[in-house]
Amino acid sequence: FNILKFASKQCFIPLTVGGGIDKISKIEKLLKSGADKIIINTINFKDKKFIYRSSKIFGSQCIVVGIDVRKIKNKYYIYSDLGKEKQNISIEDFIKLDLRVAKVISAEPVEEADKLLKLELDVGEFGSKIVFAGMKKAYKAESLINKLVICVNNLKHRKMRFGTSEGMILAAGDDDIGIFILSPDDGAKPGMQVR
Repeated sequence: FNILKFASKQCFIPLTVGGGIDKISKIEKLLKSGADKIIINTINFKDKKFIYRSSKIFGSQCIVVGIDVRKIKNKYYIYSDLGKEKQNISIEDFIKLDLRVAKVISAEPVEEADKLLKLELDVGEFGSKIVFAGMKKAYKAESLINKLVICVNNLKHRKMRFGTSEGMILAAGDDDIGIFILSPDDGAKPGMQVR
C-alpha cells in the first residue's frame, strides 16, 4: 500500500490496481491509498455478485473487470489466479445442461452461409427443434438424416439471419482437423437424457 501511495502521487493519469482482490475491504483500502480504479478478475468466478456489490458501494466508474484469456491451438481459454488456473465449471454448472439424444429428421445446407447446415431434430417427448450447425464442410446434409446425435436441449435460442437456432448438437474437432458428430450407441432413443 505504501508503494501505491507513492505511485499515486507521481502519476498524472488514472491509476488502476488489481490482483488478489477478493474482499470489499481490500477495494476500500486500495482506493484510500490512491488507486482510481480496481481490476477484479478471479473472484468473478467464485462470487458472481461481487462486481455488483462492489460497484454499488464504490461506483461503477471505479470497478473494472479483467479477464485473462489465452489462445491455445486456435481456441480461447479463460484463466484465473493471475493466469495460473484454467477456469473450470462446477458440478452445479454442469448439471444445468440438459443433454438429450435427438434424431436428425431433416437436413439442408444454408445457401447464404459457408459452414451452416439447418437440421430439424426429433427430441422425443420434447418435440422437434431447428438447429443451425457449422458442419457443412464435414457432412453432406442428406448423410445426417436419421442419425442419432446429442443435443443441448436447454440452450437459449439464438436468432440468426437465417432463422432461430433452438439448440446445439455436440461434435468434436475443428475446421483444421475435421468435425466429428458425437453419437450415442445403438439402443438410445430420441429424448433420452445424457448423464
